[in-house]
Amino acid sequence: MNEPKLRFPEFTGEWEVKKLGEVAKIQNGYAYDSTTFSYEGDYVIRISDSQNGTVSLTTAVRSLCNVPETFKVVKGDILI
Repeated sequence: MNEPKLRFPEFTGEWEVKKLGEVAKIQNGYAYDSTTFSYEGDYVIRISDSQNGTVSLTTAVRSLCNVPETFKVVKGDILI
């Protein structure tokens, strides 16, 4: 039985085990050529730009390369 001992009151019954890809879209990162980095263009979010659950655009670089829409981060996206 998949029912944990510690529960939040609003959750009842058994748990259903699923793979993350079954409930969310998984998108790997995009490899940027650092020679395209600029002070203009789209922001490039690097691991070093993310700390304590936030992304800092003051340290983020920008890229002039043509980035496919599927790699652009939009409000509501979760970055892991």
